[in-house]
Amino acid sequence: MKNVVFLCVPVEILSLYETLKRQNDLLSPVVKETITEIDIASRRLLKNCQNAILNSNIPGKHYKVFVKDTRLSRPINVELFDIDLPSAHTALYRRGDLSSLNKKEVARLLYTLYMSFCAAIDVSQSDNKKTPATFFEKFIGNIFAIELGVQPVTALPMLNEESLATDYIYQSAEGKAHIHLQVKLSTRERAIEAWAHQRIIDGIFGVDSYRGILVVGAETNLKKANMSVTDVCVPNQWGVYQKYIAKLHRIYYLDIPARTENLHAVPPYIQVKHLSEFFFEKDTVLQPPRG
Repeated sequence: MKNVVFLCVPVEILSLYETLKRQNDLLSPVVKETITEIDIASRRLLKNCQNAILNSNIPGKHYKVFVKDTRLSRPINVELFDIDLPSAHTALYRRGDLSSLNKKEVARLLYTLYMSFCAAIDVSQSDNKKTPATFFEKFIGNIFAIELGVQPVTALPMLNEESLATDYIYQSAEGKAHIHLQVKLSTRERAIEAWAHQRIIDGIFGVDSYRGILVVGAETNLKKANMSVTDVCVPNQWGVYQKYIAKLHRIYYLDIPARTENLHAVPPYIQVKHLSEFFFEKDTVLQPPRG
């Protein structure tokens, strides 16, 4: 019964996904190679789907969905998704060196790599949330592993031989900050875990001993009744978490909700940015704690 949800997924994509899921060495070249092949196969599938433009309730943003039979993909940001992603850009991603690309090019590359697979799963089967989430976790975990040059662990030793299970912990080299990374396709997936885990880490190891970073895909919500898209997020609630639970150092998105773009300017000053920014501010993020 476990394989039922995969019956409509093309064999090529399923095989590549299973290879990625089994790969625990996030520094291995196999991870990027597999993700690249997944993207190519997924975009090939999507090119055979119809497109439907959505009524966007998000100012300044335009969205569409891919349509196959009666199934719709999640909302696709038209400005960020490139169905004909340049092979030169995917080659740079595969090599783990995006230094020759500008921020907009990096943003489109990262968004397309993650969204192509998610959309391909959406139009191949119904209500499969786990597969895209697992893919996204590997995708983001690998990006930070390569950029930090660190193999992450998924549990942090605590007290009395207990450990805290979390998404990823990166023990950086001396002179650089350690990273506590949480990954969510959207903050509707128990986002409070990021702040709660950070509070535990701060309490045992000290504030800023591990920098808390949350990476999120998007917050878009599709209303099929009128084929419209809206942003669903709770920045006011984040403010409560940031003020009274723990402080996250960064929240990175692949598609930033409009309501979060100015959170850095008002207390408690939450830094929300596109993930592409990380490649240009990595040294700042990894600066060692003062003192």
